[in-house]
Amino acid sequence: MSLLDQASLIVTPNGYKGGVTTGKLYSVKPTDASGDMVVTRNTTSTRVNSAGLIELVAFNAPRLDYTGGGCPSILVEPLRTNFFLRSEEFNLTWVTVLANVTTNTTTAPDGNVTADKLVATAVSGTHFILQIAAGSVNGTTVTASVFVKAAVLSNIQLFNNVTGGGQADFILSGAGTATLVTGVSANIENYGDGWYRCIMTFTPTTTGNFNIQIRLANSSGNVSFTGNAVDGVFLWGAQIEEGTKPSSYIPTTTASVTRNADVISDTGISSLIGQTEGTIYAEINNTLMTYALTGYVMRIFADANNEVWIRKESGTNKYTARWRANSVDVYTQSTISVLNGNNKIAIAYKTGDSAVYLNGTQIGTSANTGAFAVAPSQIGIGSTSTADFFNDRIKLATVFPTRLTNAQLATLTTL
Repeated sequence: MSLLDQASLIVTPNGYKGGVTTGKLYSVKPTDASGDMVVTRNTTSTRVNSAGLIELVAFNAPRLDYTGGGCPSILVEPLRTNFFLRSEEFNLTWVTVLANVTTNTTTAPDGNVTADKLVATAVSGTHFILQIAAGSVNGTTVTASVFVKAAVLSNIQLFNNVTGGGQADFILSGAGTATLVTGVSANIENYGDGWYRCIMTFTPTTTGNFNIQIRLANSSGNVSFTGNAVDGVFLWGAQIEEGTKPSSYIPTTTASVTRNADVISDTGISSLIGQTEGTIYAEINNTLMTYALTGYVMRIFADANNEVWIRKESGTNKYTARWRANSVDVYTQSTISVLNGNNKIAIAYKTGDSAVYLNGTQIGTSANTGAFAVAPSQIGIGSTSTADFFNDRIKLATVFPTRLTNAQLATLTTL
């Protein structure tokens, strides 16, 4: 019998459906629908599909995301709003300075011919496009991003011109290069076919609106140069949002758009959860940029005083695992240092004999005793069902009704 044969609940990025009220993420085990996860988001959203293209996902459908290729993961994100208008139409709302826009000139990251071309005029100076979107940014950390592809010019700069704003330089070739000049952070993500998502996070210290300049630069990286009215870059998918990292793309037209949080949970499954002992196990992808809030990878619970969980901590690649029973923290393993990439983590709980394993290695054990006062009957994947969203990708979530042996935990979590 394999380890997964011993599991009572296995959830993977597998079969699913959306719905007007709720969606479903079907469990691999059990197969009688008792382990199916309820998905609630109530807005459309986007994912990267198996062809590597960005596409819309229906209301309440789980997002099976193929970022990076290979097998999909479940993408879980908190609520976010894109405050930029006309995120794909740079000839409208956006203001050009010593630059011109030609619409729908090449294939965008969604597979449609909707990307616009921004070119530098044959005049000496700084060539850019900008938008000022409503919303106060005084002391608020915001992240701006845009998908860019070289059209002869392969250097751009993102620039915010308020006090405490940001400036970052990007090179659109190879793996892509991001250099932070001022601000919090800069990053670049390669989306294939020459497309890069250029990202800058900054915290303005004076009152202002959401605004960003997308500046063209010459081969030396200088933003002040003489263009030729032909060379430039392709643009698509501009986004500015509150937060310390970019979220998945949120398309807009005439108004800002909010994507609701992904809530994935199930209730009434006490029979699948070990009430005196058990193990929860998850395979995760920890590759997204630093997130300012905590987020649950996986949680089984009755209430806040009777629960077992694995949680990503704020701002770092650190995780915590906890068993809490009858209002007592029986076992807490904190400061678990995960890899920047794929990880396998498990917490096994049993009175007098608990343990946490990460990537095949025992992280800690506990001989503390405890017992649930109320039977756990709920599970949340990527959140608590109401808050604390993981904000990353989950490949597998599994519940075992027994405390696996240390040898089994090592085997299960080995990368």
